Amino acid sequence: MARTIELVAFDEPITAGKALEWRLVTQVVNDGAALDAVRKMAIKISGESLNAYGMVKNLINDSET
Repeated sequence: MARTIELVAFDEPITAGKALEWRLVTQVVNDGAALDAVRKMAIKISGESLNAYGMVKNLINDSET
């Protein structure tokens, strides 16, 4: 909660490293490598079960309420 307040109250940019440390992102890539990393993730996801992803998403959403 303190980090959320810090992000909102101070409205200052944070580094990619800090975003990773704070678990706001799951991966940090070098400059210019983001599109390639996203493509690789999309290919991996597209080969998996969409029903399984849907069920996991529902479980996550339900756990937040």
